[in-house]
Amino acid sequence: MKKYFLSIFTILSFVGYALYERQVNPAPPLIDNTITATAGNGRPGRTLAVTDIVTPPTVTTNTPTPEGRVPKPIPTPVTPVTKPAPTPAPTPAPVALGKFKDGTYDGDIADVYYGLVQVRAVVQGGKLVDVVWLNYPQDNQTSLSKSARARPLLTAEAIAAQDAQVDRVSGASATSGGFVDSLASALLQAKA
Repeated sequence: MKKYFLSIFTILSFVGYALYERQVNPAPPLIDNTITATAGNGRPGRTLAVTDIVTPPTVTTNTPTPEGRVPKPIPTPVTPVTKPAPTPAPTPAPVALGKFKDGTYDGDIADVYYGLVQVRAVVQGGKLVDVVWLNYPQDNQTSLSKSARARPLLTAEAIAAQDAQVDRVSGASATSGGFVDSLASALLQAKA
């Protein structure tokens, strides 16, 4: 209990002394704009940013007055800082109808586990309008059925997205990956 009262007395003494010192010896103006507080355990605490502190410059003269006193410093007015007017945003150039050049573009051949995948991108009016499958896994009945199910789904999704980054079809992930790679290389050729 004594330690508790002693701790509180020490803290209050410190606060009182700090207030007294602040009143007698005011702090000089801050040079930087941050104050770092320390916690009671000696570790650094939070860093506080001090903004909008303006110390007006003073003009001092060492010429004594007729009474022999040196006049007090006269604060000079501080000119407020004005922000420059914002510059208007540049006018965008006219946008083309689509992001691709018209034509047909064959993608790279992608070697997937069950075979090769290659597609051709058909672009009209600057947009991807069709994807033609030039090669796909078809070495056995399972590959044929998975490709038959995946091809229309991947084609429709790519046309809707106007991009090669489409979701993979479950059960045909190798074919889907080959499609993405081949179509991406075709669309790279078609970039305007």
